[in-house]
Amino acid sequence: MLENLKLIMQIIPYLLTLLKVVENSIPESGAGKAKLTFVRETISAIYPQVMEFWPLIEKIISYAVTMYNTTGVFSKK
Repeated sequence: MLENLKLIMQIIPYLLTLLKVVENSIPESGAGKAKLTFVRETISAIYPQVMEFWPLIEKIISYAVTMYNTTGVFSKK
């Protein structure tokens, strides 16, 4: 279990960077589902072993997007 936690903690910085890249590429509001699909497929292609933790990763993505929206890192367009 501790190994799983370490794995998730190790990918978070890369995940946050990927979210910012996707948002900068497609800043339009309403494209969240397409953006999430892109992130999922990218992670799956690069690191398929981590997909068993997708529900947790999806929650982390949701929290990060909310934080970025609230703090203005992601501005609505």
